Amino acid sequence: LVSWTFAIVLSDFIYYWFHRHCHTFNFLWATHVTHHSTQEMNLSVAFRGNGLQRIFEYTYYLAMAFLGIPWAMFLLSHRILKVYQFFVHTRYFGKLGIFEEFMVTPSNHRVHHGTQIKYLDKNHGGIFIIWDRLFGTYEDETDEPIYGLTKPVNSFNPITVNFHVYYDIVKNLFKVKSFSDAIGLFVKHPGWKPDYMKTKDD
Repeated sequence: LVSWTFAIVLSDFIYYWFHRHCHTFNFLWATHVTHHSTQEMNLSVAFRGNGLQRIFEYTYYLAMAFLGIPWAMFLLSHRILKVYQFFVHTRYFGKLGIFEEFMVTPSNHRVHHGTQIKYLDKNHGGIFIIWDRLFGTYEDETDEPIYGLTKPVNSFNPITVNFHVYYDIVKNLFKVKSFSDAIGLFVKHPGWKPDYMKTKDD
C-alpha cells in the first residue's frame, strides 16, 4: 500500500512539472496546445490531446524508472492519473468544499483552461492541487473562465490544430538574426519572438 501510494503521488508530482513546463517552454507548449484549443469545457476535452505529447511526457517519467519503480506500477499509476483527469473536465459541478484544498476538482481545473490573465498558467496538478499551492501556481475560480486560447487557432483541421505552433516556430526560424534568438523560439515562453519580429498583433 505504501509503495503504490508513493508511486501515484510521485506520478502526479512529475506530471505537475511536466504540465507546468508545457506552459513555460514553447517547444513543449507545441505538444500541449491542442488540449487547450477548444472553446468548450466538457468531458470530451479530456480526449483532446496532441499526438506528440506522450513522447515528451514519458521522458519526464524516466525518473520513476531510475528510482527502481517497476514499469507495471508506473503504467497503472499513470493510468489512474489520466482517468482521474477525465472527470474534472466539466462545467456540471461547482465547488466541492474541503476537496478544493488538496484535490484537483472541476472548479480549479476550469481555471487552468481559462484565458483571462489571472487564470493563465495556473492549476497544473493532475490529481492533487497541493503542488500548485506549494509552488505558487494556484488560482481560485472566482468567475466563469473563458475557454480556449488567447490566440484562437480558428481551424477544425486536425493537422493544423496539432502542428500550428511547430509551423510558427519553423517559419520564425527563417527570420531570426542570431542563434540565441533561434534557441529562444524553442525554450522561451509560448508565443515569444524577438522584439524586431513583433507586429501589432503580438
